[in-house]
Amino acid sequence: TELKIAGEPPDDRLQPRLRPPGPASEQADELESRARQLSMASREREAIALAQRALDLQREAHGRDNQDYVKGLDLLASLNLALGQHEKARTLYEESLQIGETIGQEDVKLAETIKSLAEQCDKTGQRAKATELYERALGIYRRLLGETDFRYSIELAQLASRWRAIGNYETAQSLFQTVLSIRRQTVSESHPDYADSLHGLGLVCAERGNFAEALSHLRQAQEIRESVLGTSSRDFILGLRGLSSLHLAQRDFSNAEDLLLRALEILKSSFGQSHPDYIDVLAEMRDLYFVADRYAEAVSVGEKVCEIDRLEYGRVGTVYPVSLDRLGLLLEMVGQYAEAETRYAEALRVRQQFYGERDVNCAKSFLRLGALYRRSMQSNE
Repeated sequence: TELKIAGEPPDDRLQPRLRPPGPASEQADELESRARQLSMASREREAIALAQRALDLQREAHGRDNQDYVKGLDLLASLNLALGQHEKARTLYEESLQIGETIGQEDVKLAETIKSLAEQCDKTGQRAKATELYERALGIYRRLLGETDFRYSIELAQLASRWRAIGNYETAQSLFQTVLSIRRQTVSESHPDYADSLHGLGLVCAERGNFAEALSHLRQAQEIRESVLGTSSRDFILGLRGLSSLHLAQRDFSNAEDLLLRALEILKSSFGQSHPDYIDVLAEMRDLYFVADRYAEAVSVGEKVCEIDRLEYGRVGTVYPVSLDRLGLLLEMVGQYAEAETRYAEALRVRQQFYGERDVNCAKSFLRLGALYRRSMQSNE
């Protein structure tokens, strides 16, 4: 939740250093706007071409040492990310950071660039470097905002979630506790953002095996959300999913299923079955059935996830193929090799169309098909 603070004096460190206006600047802005529109229509390759032209215009007219050129680099990086080109994106973010350091102004934009680069280092397996960059970005926010500022707690919570994602639960728990302390002072214990912190802390406690403490935090977060936001809010639904994951971790499949069913009912009536959260919860239901050894139901729900993803994201190579792969794995696990092959082949076709035939994502699809053929042959023997 965004916090708007009225009456604060302007701080130059929170403002970007812009390039001077002019015809080239306006043309570059127009190209960037068109690139974003193309990206929203899943036409990333065309968007990249326009974004590159905009960047060239900015460089020729005003040089590299300004924040608008950095903004262009960041746009180009994000478009490459949409195509799964993480190495290219990392290179662009590194250039963006180098320019920010050359400008020499320690501001929020520099911290954001460092965070973006950290994320790409994470995705390309450079975790030590990613950790260093995350900590560096957090240090900038701390110096700019102060350790008791709500906006600093946002960055701290993001870092805590990152530590949780890579399994450093002890550090994540400590950071979430600090976030709670800050938000207790800045937004009160009845605020949805305080509930978010409780939710994060509860998930960490669950992953450390402290189920009673996790349940206490998650329930308190739900009470706040229900009181302030109502039971049809996305935050409340997120809480149901967190409680379901807690029961699933304890192999309490019945309660875990009931909570997901309630979440699906709310999402269906309030947001519709094409909403991304509905698809995510349906995927969680699929995985729950798989863990509970209810394979036929897992396959049935997996088919539904694929169908919705096909209709909503069929042209997006990063969404629909993932659902196809998951369904293929389920079918493979129950010995339906021909059906699994159909799903894997469809995932490969979509990736080839989206990324190009020589992309690493396509190579992964080929590996899945190869492993399936080997397993099928062993089963026949």
